[in-house]
Amino acid sequence: MLEELSESCYGDANTSKKVIEELTLKCNFKKDELDKFIREVSKNCPIDAKKLRVEIGEAEGRKDMAFQAIRKVSGIK
Repeated sequence: MLEELSESCYGDANTSKKVIEELTLKCNFKKDELDKFIREVSKNCPIDAKKLRVEIGEAEGRKDMAFQAIRKVSGIK
């Protein structure tokens, strides 16, 4: 999963690992939700993993806002 997110974001593995940790801890994502999130990221390539991490931090634990972060970072309205 980490490799897939790294490739999807064109980011480094360390940042991608932190994104996954924050989704799991702050947003209480379960495995199926993480898989869905990574699929969404993959559909919206390229995404800056560092910007995505900042946006997820600002989601303050809200899953819906974490998914909106993908669109925000990729520039999709």
